[in-house]
This record gives sequence, C-alpha cells and structure tokens, in this order.
Amino acid sequence: MAGISVPHLGLDGLPPEVRAYRDGIEIYHVRYTRVTSGDDNGSVQDDTVEGRYDREGNFSWVNSSFIEGPSWLSQIPGATRRTIIDDETPAYRGPQIIGHENSARGRLRGIAMRYRDHEGTPHFQWVGY
Repeated sequence: MAGISVPHLGLDGLPPEVRAYRDGIEIYHVRYTRVTSGDDNGSVQDDTVEGRYDREGNFSWVNSSFIEGPSWLSQIPGATRRTIIDDETPAYRGPQIIGHENSARGRLRGIAMRYRDHEGTPHFQWVGY
C-alpha cells in the first residue's frame, strides 16, 4: 500500500514499543514450603519457576528459585529478605555480609508479577492460592 509506512517488527511480530512492555514484565510461579521442627532449620522445598519470552515471542516457564530470586519477591505477604553473614569472619573484622536471600515460614504458593506502567512506575501483584 503506497504512502503507508509499516513499523519495524521483530521476529515475534511486535513493534519495539510493545515488545518493551512485554519484556518488562517479570513473573514467577512461587511454590515454596519451609517446614521447621524443633531447634533445627527444618527442610525447604523450592519449586519456583520464572516465566520468560524468547526472541520469537514464545512464552515458557524455566526453573528458578524463590530463595535466590530478585529482592522484590520479598514483598509477598509472609516473605522477608534475609542478609547472609559469614559466621567464620574473625571478630576483629566485624560481620561480613556475603549475600541476601528471600525467606518465609510455612508455605507460599501463587503468582508474583512485577511490571512498569507507561510512566515507568513499578507495580507488584501477588495472587496466592
């Protein structure tokens, strides 16, 4: 058609502006259970998966982790972000932070999603089940 320009479409058939919104969505299917008994830390089962799009626009779930996931997952009700300290650091050096991890007591099961709106403001949604 003469006089009509067609926007550049990627392999997924989307223009760059739409692809940017889609690729800005972070989604996790969280399946995490921590069972404690007595004085020990108990056992943890973390079967969390992350949703991703490939270059062609196909969606799939890939193995992931609630524990090692992004810090924003600690916004899930009942979750926390824990600082990991090296217990073997000599006392004169003081505590050494070696990382962070997400944690929760009991069971978390649901979909966690973070996205940015058209103004760039981040939003978080949690749908537990």
